[in-house]
Order: sequence, then structure tokens, then C-alpha cells
Amino acid sequence: VGISLSNSSTWRKFSRQNTEMIVTKVGRRMFPTLSLDIQGLDPAKKYEVYVTLMLADRHTLKYQRGVWLPNGQGEVYPPPGCTVGLAYVHPDSPAPGKHWTRQEVAFMRLKLTNKLDCFASEPARNGTMIFAYSMHKYLPVVHIRELAKNDAAAFYTAVTFPGTEFITVTAYQNPELTDLKIQFNPYAKGIRNQGDRSGPLLIDSFRPPCRLCTSSSSSSSSSNSSFIQQCSKVFSRFVGTTCSRITGADAQSGAVMGCRRY
Repeated sequence: VGISLSNSSTWRKFSRQNTEMIVTKVGRRMFPTLSLDIQGLDPAKKYEVYVTLMLADRHTLKYQRGVWLPNGQGEVYPPPGCTVGLAYVHPDSPAPGKHWTRQEVAFMRLKLTNKLDCFASEPARNGTMIFAYSMHKYLPVVHIRELAKNDAAAFYTAVTFPGTEFITVTAYQNPELTDLKIQFNPYAKGIRNQGDRSGPLLIDSFRPPCRLCTSSSSSSSSSNSSFIQQCSKVFSRFVGTTCSRITGADAQSGAVMGCRRY
């Protein structure tokens, strides 16, 4: 199975400025969004595709004199005992493999929220938002899971893309990053005077422009191991299973983890 980031060129531009994403209680859409090209799935089998987050830095962060700096120990993520609000399932899920491979898969409706409600009645897989602490750095994880009667033999993989890390904020801190948001998102609207750049700017994000290109990446064994551990923890909570067999490897599309459930 091959998974590549279709709009990787846009993500790279933002990554150079340390991508920031707004989080609010009611939820704010991500920009850039995750737009994927998926190949190699069985055309007849059904799969669900979903996104979770993992911490990319163990510290809380602060923006000071144009630089992001550590600002103390970060929160534990996922929050202990919390099983909802940790994953966003693509609205086309479940769907046969031919559906996922014939077109670009974009998570345009995925929202980020800083409202933690571990006792919500709506299951995480049916939600439209993922919880994230403000002033933390995260890395999105894309999961593909086969829906099969025999769960022990079901296919599952998870992928990350270097360069898609982002810092959660309640208002944009870096003016240059704000300029990029306005430039590349045709639906961005400033909610205060654009001429006053003395403070952070908050803008709305909706549909992103997508570009098709191939991403390449590499990851160290230590970071890959951390990814495997965190990803396994989130997946276990999300689907109510544990991973008995986990393998990590560097791949052109990102750091890949596979596991068999029991």
C-alpha cells in the first residue's frame, strides 16, 4: 500500500515558518489540510481512513522575539482515560478500496478543538473534531484499517509525513505565517485590521488549494520508535484493541507502522 501527500509542496512552505493551527472550543478547520493519494488497496474490500494526532514535542511552547521556544513540560497526550475526541474518520468511511484509490482523499472538514470532553455521548469515530492542547506541537497520523469479519487478519497501517507538524495556538503568532495563510487559502478572512500587524491575527480557514506531487522523507530509528509507541496507544484506545505485532520502517511516504489485532 502506498500513501503520499498530494499537497506536500504547500505543507513545505508552511513548515519553513513553523506551521500554526488555530484551536477553539467550537473547533477550527485545519489549513493546510491533509490531502492524500492512496494506492494498492484491494478494490473489493472495505476500509476506513482516519486521522489522529501524536505529540511532536514534549514541551509547551511560546513565541518570543520571532522564535518558538520551550516553555515547560507539556501535557500528556492522549489525555489519560479519554477515549473520545481523539480521531477524525473521513466521512466516506467505510468504503471499498477502489473508492479510496480512484481519487484524492482530502480531510477538508477536520477541525481542531481545545475543549476536552472525555464523557461526550458521541463516539470519537463519528465526531468532526480532534482535541488538542494549545501551545503544543503535533504530528498528524493517517490510519487505514480494513473492515473484515476476521479481525485477526485485518489489514492496518498508519503513516506520518515529515513537514506536517504544527503548533496549536488560539491566535496566530508569526506574521509571516499569517501572510502564507492569506496567500494560499482563498477562503481566509481577517477578523481585524490587516494594517495593524503589532499582534497576532486570527483568520478563518476553509478549502485549501491542492497540488499533486511526491513527498520523500526519512526518519531516525528513535523518532520512528516513538511514533510506533504513541500510534499504537491511540489506535488501541480508538478501536478498543491492542497491537500484538508492530513493525516500523522508513518509507518514501513517511514513517510506517503496521500491526495485527488480536
